[in-house]
Amino acid sequence: MMDQNLFDNQKELEQSRDVTAINRAIKRIADSLLRGDNSIQFLFGAGMSVESNAPTSRDVSMHLLSEFFPDDFEQIPADRKEELINEYPFEAYISAIEKTYNKRDDLTKILNELITPSNLTIHQGHIDLVGICDFSKPPLLNRIYTTNFDQLIEEAFGKARAKKITNRNPEEIRDLEKKGKIPVIHLHGTLDEDDYQITEDDLWKDNFNILHQEFEISLNMDVLVFVGYSMNDPDFRDIYLKYKNKMVSRDSSKGKWTYIVSPTKDKFSYLLGKDVWLTRQAHLIPLTASDFFARLKNRIELNIEENIAETVKKYHDLEKNEKKFNQLLIDTANTLKCDNRVALLYLYRQIKLFEGV
Repeated sequence: MMDQNLFDNQKELEQSRDVTAINRAIKRIADSLLRGDNSIQFLFGAGMSVESNAPTSRDVSMHLLSEFFPDDFEQIPADRKEELINEYPFEAYISAIEKTYNKRDDLTKILNELITPSNLTIHQGHIDLVGICDFSKPPLLNRIYTTNFDQLIEEAFGKARAKKITNRNPEEIRDLEKKGKIPVIHLHGTLDEDDYQITEDDLWKDNFNILHQEFEISLNMDVLVFVGYSMNDPDFRDIYLKYKNKMVSRDSSKGKWTYIVSPTKDKFSYLLGKDVWLTRQAHLIPLTASDFFARLKNRIELNIEENIAETVKKYHDLEKNEKKFNQLLIDTANTLKCDNRVALLYLYRQIKLFEGV
Protein backbone atom coordinates (compact mmCIF):
# COMPACT_ATOMS: atom_id res chain seq x y z
CA MET A 1 0.00 0.00 0.00
CA MET A 2 2.92 2.29 0.58
CA ASP A 3 3.73 2.26 -3.14
CA GLN A 4 0.18 3.35 -4.01
CA ASN A 5 0.39 6.20 -1.50
CA LEU A 6 3.68 7.38 -2.89
CA PHE A 7 3.26 7.14 -6.65
CA ASP A 8 0.79 6.06 -9.30
CA ASN A 9 2.78 3.03 -10.39
CA GLN A 10 5.75 0.89 -9.47
CA LYS A 11 7.92 2.18 -12.32
CA GLU A 12 7.72 5.77 -11.06
CA LEU A 13 8.48 4.55 -7.55
CA GLU A 14 11.63 2.75 -8.66
CA GLN A 15 12.78 5.72 -10.72
CA SER A 16 12.35 8.08 -7.79
CA ARG A 17 14.94 6.36 -5.58
CA ASP A 18 13.10 7.93 -2.62
CA VAL A 19 11.81 4.55 -1.49
CA THR A 20 15.31 3.91 -0.14
CA ALA A 21 15.23 7.09 1.90
CA ILE A 22 11.78 6.22 3.26
CA ASN A 23 12.89 2.73 4.27
CA ARG A 24 15.96 4.24 5.89
CA ALA A 25 13.73 6.62 7.87
CA ILE A 26 11.55 3.77 9.12
CA LYS A 27 14.67 1.81 10.12
CA ARG A 28 15.99 4.81 12.05
CA ILE A 29 12.69 5.10 13.93
CA ALA A 30 12.73 1.36 14.68
CA ASP A 31 16.36 1.53 15.89
CA SER A 32 15.52 4.41 18.20
CA LEU A 33 12.54 2.55 19.67
CA LEU A 34 14.51 -0.63 20.24
CA ARG A 35 17.27 1.21 22.09
CA GLY A 36 14.76 1.56 24.91
CA ASP A 37 16.26 4.82 26.15
CA ASN A 38 13.18 7.03 25.52
CA SER A 39 15.03 9.00 22.84
CA ILE A 40 11.96 9.05 20.58
CA GLN A 41 8.55 10.69 20.86
CA PHE A 42 5.31 10.46 18.85
CA LEU A 43 2.61 13.11 18.39
CA PHE A 44 -0.67 12.02 16.80
CA GLY A 45 -3.00 14.23 14.79
CA ALA A 46 -6.30 13.87 12.94
CA GLY A 47 -4.79 11.56 10.32
CA MET A 48 -4.35 8.90 13.00
CA SER A 49 -8.11 8.88 13.58
CA VAL A 50 -9.46 9.52 10.09
CA GLU A 51 -9.19 5.80 9.29
CA SER A 52 -11.47 5.25 12.29
CA ASN A 53 -14.20 7.40 10.66
CA ALA A 54 -13.29 10.49 12.68
CA PRO A 55 -14.03 13.78 10.89
CA THR A 56 -11.22 15.87 9.43
CA SER A 57 -10.92 19.60 10.08
CA ARG A 58 -12.50 20.09 6.63
CA ASP A 59 -15.47 17.93 7.65
CA VAL A 60 -15.90 19.93 10.86
CA SER A 61 -15.61 23.22 8.97
CA MET A 62 -18.22 22.09 6.44
CA HIS A 63 -20.64 21.08 9.18
CA LEU A 64 -20.13 24.29 11.14
CA LEU A 65 -20.67 26.40 8.03
CA SER A 66 -23.99 24.64 7.53
CA GLU A 67 -24.86 25.68 11.09
CA PHE A 68 -23.76 29.24 10.33
CA PHE A 69 -25.84 29.42 7.13
CA PRO A 70 -28.77 27.14 8.09
CA ASP A 71 -31.09 28.27 5.29
CA ASP A 72 -28.62 28.90 2.48
CA PHE A 73 -25.79 26.38 2.80
CA GLU A 74 -27.36 23.57 0.78
CA GLN A 75 -27.83 25.96 -2.16
CA ILE A 76 -24.19 27.08 -2.16
CA PRO A 77 -22.23 25.38 -5.01
CA ALA A 78 -19.67 22.79 -3.89
CA ASP A 79 -16.68 24.74 -5.24
CA ARG A 80 -17.87 27.85 -3.37
CA LYS A 81 -18.10 25.86 -0.15
CA GLU A 82 -14.48 24.81 -0.61
CA GLU A 83 -13.51 28.43 -1.19
CA LEU A 84 -15.30 29.49 2.00
CA ILE A 85 -13.43 26.85 4.00
CA ASN A 86 -10.12 28.13 2.65
CA GLU A 87 -10.87 31.82 3.26
CA TYR A 88 -10.20 31.71 7.01
CA PRO A 89 -8.17 29.51 9.36
CA PHE A 90 -10.05 26.67 11.04
CA GLU A 91 -9.75 28.14 14.53
CA ALA A 92 -11.20 31.43 13.25
CA TYR A 93 -14.35 29.65 12.04
CA ILE A 94 -14.73 27.99 15.40
CA SER A 95 -14.33 31.30 17.24
CA ALA A 96 -16.97 33.00 15.07
CA ILE A 97 -19.47 30.20 15.43
CA GLU A 98 -18.97 29.97 19.19
CA LYS A 99 -19.72 33.68 19.50
CA THR A 100 -22.71 33.32 17.19
CA TYR A 101 -24.22 30.79 19.57
CA ASN A 102 -22.86 32.73 22.53
CA LYS A 103 -22.59 29.44 24.37
CA ARG A 104 -19.69 27.05 24.75
CA ASP A 105 -22.16 24.28 25.53
CA ASP A 106 -23.75 24.55 22.09
CA LEU A 107 -20.37 24.30 20.38
CA THR A 108 -19.45 21.28 22.52
CA LYS A 109 -22.73 19.61 21.65
CA ILE A 110 -22.10 20.06 17.92
CA LEU A 111 -18.55 18.73 18.19
CA ASN A 112 -19.70 15.74 20.24
CA GLU A 113 -22.27 14.92 17.57
CA LEU A 114 -19.49 14.91 14.98
CA ILE A 115 -16.98 12.97 17.07
CA THR A 116 -19.36 10.35 18.47
CA PRO A 117 -17.41 7.52 20.13
CA SER A 118 -19.98 4.95 18.99
CA ASN A 119 -19.19 5.81 15.35
CA LEU A 120 -15.43 5.43 15.79
CA THR A 121 -13.52 2.17 15.70
CA ILE A 122 -9.86 1.41 16.23
CA HIS A 123 -8.05 0.50 13.01
CA GLN A 124 -5.07 -1.69 12.16
CA GLY A 125 -2.68 1.21 12.75
CA HIS A 126 -3.80 1.40 16.38
CA ILE A 127 -3.41 -2.36 16.74
CA ASP A 128 0.11 -2.27 15.27
CA LEU A 129 1.04 0.66 17.54
CA VAL A 130 0.03 -1.43 20.55
CA GLY A 131 1.98 -4.39 19.17
CA ILE A 132 5.08 -2.23 18.74
CA CYS A 133 4.90 -0.97 22.32
CA ASP A 134 4.43 -4.54 23.55
CA PHE A 135 7.73 -5.77 22.10
CA SER A 136 9.27 -5.13 25.52
CA LYS A 137 8.44 -4.46 29.15
CA PRO A 138 8.30 -1.60 29.97
CA PRO A 139 6.71 -0.58 26.63
CA LEU A 140 8.92 0.81 23.86
CA LEU A 141 7.09 4.17 24.17
CA ASN A 142 6.91 5.60 27.66
CA ARG A 143 4.28 8.23 26.73
CA ILE A 144 2.19 9.39 23.78
CA TYR A 145 1.10 12.90 22.79
CA THR A 146 -1.98 13.73 20.74
CA THR A 147 -3.95 16.79 19.69
CA ASN A 148 -7.05 14.67 18.98
CA PHE A 149 -10.17 14.90 21.12
CA ASP A 150 -11.06 11.21 20.67
CA GLN A 151 -9.69 8.52 22.96
CA LEU A 152 -9.08 5.80 20.39
CA ILE A 153 -5.47 5.30 21.46
CA GLU A 154 -6.52 4.62 25.04
CA GLU A 155 -9.21 2.25 23.76
CA ALA A 156 -6.65 0.36 21.66
CA PHE A 157 -4.33 -0.16 24.62
CA GLY A 158 -7.07 -0.80 27.15
CA LYS A 159 -7.52 0.70 30.60
CA ALA A 160 -4.91 -1.57 32.15
CA ARG A 161 -2.10 -0.24 29.91
CA ALA A 162 -2.89 3.41 29.10
CA LYS A 163 -4.62 6.38 30.68
CA LYS A 164 -5.89 9.72 29.43
CA ILE A 165 -3.96 12.78 30.62
CA THR A 166 -5.41 16.29 30.32
CA ASN A 167 -4.79 19.54 32.16
CA ARG A 168 -6.74 18.04 35.08
CA ASN A 169 -4.30 15.26 35.97
CA PRO A 170 -0.77 16.06 34.67
CA GLU A 171 0.72 15.00 38.00
CA GLU A 172 0.00 11.37 37.08
CA ILE A 173 2.35 11.28 34.08
CA ARG A 174 5.54 10.11 35.77
CA ASP A 175 3.79 7.75 38.15
CA LEU A 176 2.15 6.01 35.20
CA GLU A 177 5.52 5.76 33.41
CA LYS A 178 7.12 4.18 36.49
CA LYS A 179 4.36 1.56 36.50
CA GLY A 180 4.89 0.79 32.81
CA LYS A 181 1.52 2.27 31.93
CA ILE A 182 1.37 4.73 29.02
CA PRO A 183 0.08 8.25 29.66
CA VAL A 184 -1.77 9.48 26.55
CA ILE A 185 -1.33 13.23 26.81
CA HIS A 186 -4.07 15.29 25.12
CA LEU A 187 -2.40 18.63 24.43
CA HIS A 188 -5.74 20.23 23.49
CA GLY A 189 -7.91 18.38 25.99
CA THR A 190 -10.97 16.19 25.34
CA LEU A 191 -14.61 17.01 24.74
CA ASP A 192 -15.91 14.83 27.58
CA GLU A 193 -14.26 17.06 30.16
CA ASP A 194 -15.63 20.23 28.56
CA ASP A 195 -12.22 21.83 28.97
CA TYR A 196 -10.54 21.83 25.59
CA GLN A 197 -8.73 24.11 23.16
CA ILE A 198 -10.14 24.77 19.70
CA THR A 199 -10.83 28.49 19.17
CA GLU A 200 -8.24 31.21 18.66
CA ASP A 201 -8.80 32.45 22.22
CA ASP A 202 -8.43 28.92 23.60
CA LEU A 203 -5.03 28.46 22.01
CA TRP A 204 -3.64 31.44 23.92
CA LYS A 205 -4.97 30.41 27.33
CA ASP A 206 -2.48 29.05 29.85
CA ASN A 207 -4.64 26.30 31.38
CA PHE A 208 -2.74 23.66 29.37
CA ASN A 209 0.71 25.06 30.16
CA ILE A 210 1.94 22.07 32.15
CA LEU A 211 1.17 19.66 29.32
CA HIS A 212 2.83 21.92 26.77
CA GLN A 213 5.88 22.26 29.00
CA GLU A 214 6.14 18.47 29.00
CA PHE A 215 5.88 18.45 25.20
CA GLU A 216 8.49 21.19 24.89
CA ILE A 217 10.95 18.96 26.75
CA SER A 218 10.18 16.21 24.22
CA LEU A 219 11.34 18.50 21.42
CA ASN A 220 14.89 17.71 22.57
CA MET A 221 14.46 14.01 21.73
CA ASP A 222 16.71 12.47 19.07
CA VAL A 223 13.70 11.43 17.00
CA LEU A 224 10.28 13.09 16.74
CA VAL A 225 7.51 11.48 14.72
CA PHE A 226 4.36 13.44 13.84
CA VAL A 227 1.68 11.05 12.59
CA GLY A 228 -1.41 12.32 10.79
CA TYR A 229 -0.62 15.99 10.15
CA SER A 230 -0.70 18.00 6.96
CA MET A 231 0.75 21.45 6.25
CA ASN A 232 -2.72 22.98 6.62
CA ASP A 233 -3.64 21.10 9.78
CA PRO A 234 -4.74 23.66 12.42
CA ASP A 235 -3.35 21.55 15.27
CA PHE A 236 0.06 21.25 13.66
CA ARG A 237 0.01 24.95 12.82
CA ASP A 238 -0.59 25.71 16.51
CA ILE A 239 2.22 23.40 17.62
CA TYR A 240 4.62 24.67 14.97
CA LEU A 241 4.03 28.36 15.72
CA LYS A 242 4.40 27.80 19.47
CA TYR A 243 7.68 25.98 19.13
CA LYS A 244 8.97 27.24 15.78
CA ASN A 245 12.45 28.12 17.05
CA LYS A 246 12.97 24.69 18.58
CA MET A 247 11.48 22.91 15.60
CA VAL A 248 13.67 24.56 12.97
CA SER A 249 16.76 24.15 15.14
CA ARG A 250 16.40 20.36 15.04
CA ASP A 251 19.12 19.38 12.56
CA SER A 252 19.58 15.82 11.29
CA SER A 253 23.30 16.51 10.83
CA LYS A 254 23.40 16.84 14.64
CA GLY A 255 21.41 13.66 15.22
CA LYS A 256 18.01 15.34 15.67
CA TRP A 257 15.50 13.81 13.27
CA THR A 258 11.93 14.99 12.70
CA TYR A 259 9.52 12.93 10.61
CA ILE A 260 6.07 13.78 9.27
CA VAL A 261 3.91 10.76 8.43
CA SER A 262 1.25 11.95 6.01
CA PRO A 263 -0.07 10.40 2.77
CA THR A 264 0.33 12.26 -0.53
CA LYS A 265 -2.00 12.24 -3.54
CA ASP A 266 0.61 11.70 -6.23
CA LYS A 267 4.32 12.08 -7.02
CA PHE A 268 3.97 15.84 -7.54
CA SER A 269 2.36 16.29 -4.14
CA TYR A 270 5.10 14.19 -2.59
CA LEU A 271 8.07 15.83 -4.29
CA LEU A 272 6.82 19.33 -3.48
CA GLY A 273 5.80 18.40 0.05
CA LYS A 274 9.13 16.73 0.72
CA ASP A 275 11.05 19.93 0.00
CA VAL A 276 8.52 22.15 1.79
CA TRP A 277 8.89 20.06 4.95
CA LEU A 278 12.67 20.14 4.61
CA THR A 279 12.54 23.92 5.02
CA ARG A 280 11.19 23.11 8.48
CA GLN A 281 13.92 20.54 9.17
CA ALA A 282 11.41 17.69 8.82
CA HIS A 283 11.40 14.61 6.59
CA LEU A 284 8.18 13.49 4.92
CA ILE A 285 7.11 9.84 5.03
CA PRO A 286 4.20 9.66 2.56
CA LEU A 287 2.13 6.96 4.24
CA THR A 288 -1.19 6.62 6.00
CA ALA A 289 -1.03 5.83 9.71
CA SER A 290 -1.94 2.17 9.09
CA ASP A 291 0.67 1.73 6.36
CA PHE A 292 3.33 3.41 8.46
CA PHE A 293 2.78 1.31 11.58
CA ALA A 294 2.59 -1.89 9.53
CA ARG A 295 5.97 -1.02 7.99
CA LEU A 296 7.43 0.00 11.34
CA LYS A 297 6.25 -3.19 13.05
CA ASN A 298 7.78 -5.30 10.28
CA ARG A 299 11.05 -3.35 10.53
CA ILE A 300 11.22 -3.86 14.29
CA GLU A 301 10.61 -7.59 13.84
CA LEU A 302 13.38 -7.67 11.23
CA ASN A 303 15.74 -5.76 13.55
CA ILE A 304 15.07 -8.25 16.33
CA GLU A 305 15.61 -11.14 13.93
CA GLU A 306 18.91 -9.62 12.77
CA ASN A 307 20.05 -9.24 16.40
CA ILE A 308 19.10 -12.86 17.10
CA ALA A 309 21.02 -13.99 14.02
CA GLU A 310 24.11 -12.11 15.18
CA THR A 311 23.88 -13.83 18.58
CA VAL A 312 23.63 -17.28 16.95
CA LYS A 313 26.51 -16.52 14.57
CA LYS A 314 28.72 -15.37 17.43
CA TYR A 315 27.91 -18.41 19.57
CA HIS A 316 28.75 -20.83 16.73
CA ASP A 317 31.76 -18.77 15.60
CA LEU A 318 30.17 -18.12 12.21
CA GLU A 319 30.30 -14.33 12.16
CA LYS A 320 32.49 -14.33 9.05
CA ASN A 321 31.04 -17.39 7.36
CA GLU A 322 27.57 -16.65 6.01
CA LYS A 323 27.51 -19.84 3.94
CA LYS A 324 28.01 -22.13 6.95
CA PHE A 325 25.51 -20.10 8.98
CA ASN A 326 22.86 -20.57 6.29
CA GLN A 327 23.64 -24.28 6.16
CA LEU A 328 23.19 -24.47 9.95
CA LEU A 329 19.73 -22.94 9.55
CA ILE A 330 18.83 -25.34 6.74
CA ASP A 331 20.00 -28.39 8.69
CA THR A 332 18.13 -27.28 11.82
CA ALA A 333 14.99 -26.54 9.80
CA ASN A 334 15.13 -29.97 8.15
CA THR A 335 15.55 -31.69 11.50
CA LEU A 336 12.65 -29.77 13.10
CA LYS A 337 10.57 -29.82 9.88
CA CYS A 338 10.05 -26.05 10.04
CA ASP A 339 11.12 -22.95 8.12
CA ASN A 340 14.45 -21.14 8.61
CA ARG A 341 12.92 -18.40 10.75
CA VAL A 342 11.60 -20.86 13.32
CA ALA A 343 14.93 -22.70 13.18
CA LEU A 344 16.74 -19.46 13.98
CA LEU A 345 14.51 -18.84 17.00
CA TYR A 346 15.09 -22.42 18.16
CA LEU A 347 18.88 -22.02 17.99
CA TYR A 348 18.63 -18.72 19.87
CA ARG A 349 16.49 -20.25 22.63
CA GLN A 350 18.96 -23.11 23.00
CA ILE A 351 21.77 -20.61 23.54
CA LYS A 352 19.73 -18.74 26.16
CA LEU A 353 18.83 -21.98 27.92
CA PHE A 354 22.51 -22.93 28.02
CA GLU A 355 23.37 -19.51 29.43
CA GLY A 356 20.62 -19.88 32.02
CA VAL A 357 18.69 -16.86 30.78
